[in-house]
Amino acid sequence: MTQTLNTRKKILQAAISLIKKKGFQGVTTREIARQANVNEVTVFRHFGNKMNILNTIIDEYSYIPSFEKVVHEEIRWNLKEDLQIITKVYFTFFKENDDVIKIAYKELGSFPELDKKITTIPLQLKELLVQYFDRMQKLNKIKECDSNAIAIAFISMNFGYLVSLVIHNHDFGINEEKFIDDSTQLFTGMLDF
Repeated sequence: MTQTLNTRKKILQAAISLIKKKGFQGVTTREIARQANVNEVTVFRHFGNKMNILNTIIDEYSYIPSFEKVVHEEIRWNLKEDLQIITKVYFTFFKENDDVIKIAYKELGSFPELDKKITTIPLQLKELLVQYFDRMQKLNKIKECDSNAIAIAFISMNFGYLVSLVIHNHDFGINEEKFIDDSTQLFTGMLDF
């Protein structure tokens, strides 16, 4: 079982490395197998085809499980602290998975079924945040607000900074810690009583 998991992981890592360099269309399963140091038949046995490899990469490197864990286990029901925790998890995910994120952007628009899968990830995050903001309102911890709009604004602000940082290597002249402090302070100021 462990050998199977290691083989699978080697194939995924090889695919990520090659797709990042050449794009999805430019990579063959033979190249993936060679880089993973496995037989091409092993690639097909684990994934069936090249598209399934890409789908698996997107599924396994989604940030939703990290956010679900945060929302269910780490939330303190203190707006500023919670938003800082959520933002730090978001930033950590982006930086640790920058290769996968770059692949997603590179391939955006190439495969409609993949585009749909990629767009469901931020929608799931939005729903988790809507639930959080709704609960905070019920607990009278924040002002009454449109949780959907606040969640979208929060995601958009962080996403914009991270895309600039990860995809374009530009930080707008503000370091990550200051951005997190200032952005959470902005939302705290808008929503606190």
